[in-house]
Amino acid sequence: AGATLACPEALRTMRIITLGGAKAGGNKSAVAEFNFWQDPEAMQRVLDAGLRPQIIPLDTFSRLATDNNQLDKVLRKGSAAVQTLSFAISQYAAVQAQNGGQVLFPDVAAAVFAAESVTAGSRPALVRMAAGQPANRGQSIVALGVPERLALIADDAELSALAVQAFTTPGFDLNAAFGAILMRQPDNAQWINDIDAKALFKAFERGLR
Repeated sequence: AGATLACPEALRTMRIITLGGAKAGGNKSAVAEFNFWQDPEAMQRVLDAGLRPQIIPLDTFSRLATDNNQLDKVLRKGSAAVQTLSFAISQYAAVQAQNGGQVLFPDVAAAVFAAESVTAGSRPALVRMAAGQPANRGQSIVALGVPERLALIADDAELSALAVQAFTTPGFDLNAAFGAILMRQPDNAQWINDIDAKALFKAFERGLR
């Protein structure tokens, strides 16, 4: 977020990847993912800067899970540096495993995604951060379809007025009116909704050797 103020032109030449956010419920609160909850204002600055970051959300990185047995096998094959860190990594994994058996390494997932050619599915998205009340602080409001985009851009009064016009004004072009609304706020992110978990874990394993 600070770089968007200091060197915005340079950032526009780069691939920007952010880890955080959620569409279907959070892990810090009912609606907010931890990273975006920490500083929703900063994330909103990134979204407003026209950088169209690739966002790896909780919905996606929570599916990139391993277990202690698989992790132990990988650590045993690791380099000397990995062997030195293996106890700390195992402790981190053990704490996570207590909360459901799965072990997640979201930051590793993002780093491997950035460095490797890992197949991923993405969708253009209009994303807005909630930064006000504690109940929804850090919520990433994600619009992927046209109805969601319209609801995020226009208020109820405007949409209701268009509905009335569609029924009462002969020749009224509702689709053109919708298009004009969508043009007011173009998509500002790529929402990563799928990653090849097997390829990502293999790349992670290679990096540890």
